[in-house]
Amino acid sequence: MSNTRDLQENINDLKALLLSAEQDANKLKAQIQETDEEINNLNKPVINRVIVQEIRDAIEIAIGNYNFDDSDNYEYDFEIDYHSQINISNIEFERKDELADCLSELIENVFNVIPD
Repeated sequence: MSNTRDLQENINDLKALLLSAEQDANKLKAQIQETDEEINNLNKPVINRVIVQEIRDAIEIAIGNYNFDDSDNYEYDFEIDYHSQINISNIEFERKDELADCLSELIENVFNVIPD
């Protein structure tokens, strides 16, 4: 028959085994995540940090030069609340395509785009 001391040692050994198994499982999960990321990156075009920064700069310029203050860029929905006050219930930016074109043009101007 086991005594309390033997049972406590058994519990401690099992806890140590469990902790080791959890650590191994976490390492395996991290390896799986890294491998998944490598697989996802296989077919992506390669780009260096200088080009990434040039693209970011072009986006920043395009957004900075775009006139977000022009009220014609937005569609508004109004409502009258219970206190008879007029409120804007919804506002939506309508010129998404125009902004995308502006961004695309500036990015294309940063690079020497060659025909396919």
